[in-house]
Amino acid sequence: MSWKSAVIGLPDDVEKKVRLETDHENMCRYDGETGEDLSNYKFVQLNIKELYDAACQIYSMQQDAASAPGVDPPVPSHASPDPAEKPELQTEPEPQTKPEPQTKPEPQMKPLSTSPDDSLIAAVKKNNVTEVFRCLSDRADIEHSLDGLTPLMIAVNMKSFEMVEILLHNKAKLETRDKTSSTALLLAAKKGYSKLAKLLLQKGADVHTRDSGENTPLLAASSRGHCETLKVLLQFEARVEAMQKLKRTALHVACRYGYFDCFKILLNHDADVRVKDYNGETPLHLAILYNRSAMAKFLQCT
Repeated sequence: MSWKSAVIGLPDDVEKKVRLETDHENMCRYDGETGEDLSNYKFVQLNIKELYDAACQIYSMQQDAASAPGVDPPVPSHASPDPAEKPELQTEPEPQTKPEPQTKPEPQMKPLSTSPDDSLIAAVKKNNVTEVFRCLSDRADIEHSLDGLTPLMIAVNMKSFEMVEILLHNKAKLETRDKTSSTALLLAAKKGYSKLAKLLLQKGADVHTRDSGENTPLLAASSRGHCETLKVLLQFEARVEAMQKLKRTALHVACRYGYFDCFKILLNHDADVRVKDYNGETPLHLAILYNRSAMAKFLQCT
């Protein structure tokens, strides 16, 4: 034991340490006659009494806890845990999910009503003859257009001979024009639909009509090599010498694009081989310029 201190052996946190401010040999010596060391004696006396009282209080608390039913006595903090006891597993609390916001049901859209005019266009596109007759009986406008195309033009583009006949029988106009100023006949000529071209001509279509580029049906057919359509147009007296914007004839464009069969048909209908375009060039010049050697030789011999 240190000369400067004394320790009372109480457990852990109740242990008290008495700090002595005097020599250990003299800390408890008291001379009642002289009164020497009276202050030191009283100091030690008070500390020992305090330790005794604290120990008694702790002992009493332990006895009370032990006698209480269903309550385990308190375990000192320095005591080791019972090996038989399994520590309880601490589980992490499950994350709380936020409830999904309730969305309002979307209002049901009422189906848009389709006019007889739009229904007629749709029926022609589907080549549905029965529906076309129904729309026409509902007084649908036969000249109603979609993107500039009337039902007749749509039928021509679809190469639907039967549909074209039905629409013509119901007074569809032949000379209505699309965005390029093309009529139904011009559309047939550009696509090379010779039978449709003949039907339209028989119904009175203008064989000399022109589009925005000043092309006639004959010029349109020649520039695309549609020989059979070219023959039909010539049967209906299409003008061989008609010119487009560049002052070129059907013979010019046949030489320009190398359509030899169209070239021969036009020559058989007395096409002028010396006619000049905006640049002063004849069909022979274009045949040489674009390496159409067979055409060039043929023209040189005429």
